[in-house]
Amino acid sequence: MGSRISEREANVLAQYTGINNQILKLNSLITSINSNELDQISSNMRSLEKKFYLVYTLFQSSVYGQSTNIVPSTEESNENDYPQFETNCPPI
Repeated sequence: MGSRISEREANVLAQYTGINNQILKLNSLITSINSNELDQISSNMRSLEKKFYLVYTLFQSSVYGQSTNIVPSTEESNENDYPQFETNCPPI
């Protein structure tokens, strides 16, 4: 038995070598990102989260404002048609 490998085995080994090199490059890139850029990425994500929450809050308040401004379609409007809320504000 010889120690020679077939052409197919050589191709498979070449593919595995290429994949291994790509994994090593990816590993070094991930290590670099984790050690150097993680703080900056976290800061950017926090800033984005704050902006998103602000937009969400404004959207939610506008939806609430629209839902409280709905007027009944009947011609006779009664104070009992609207929900009564208790507040600590003085009456108008």
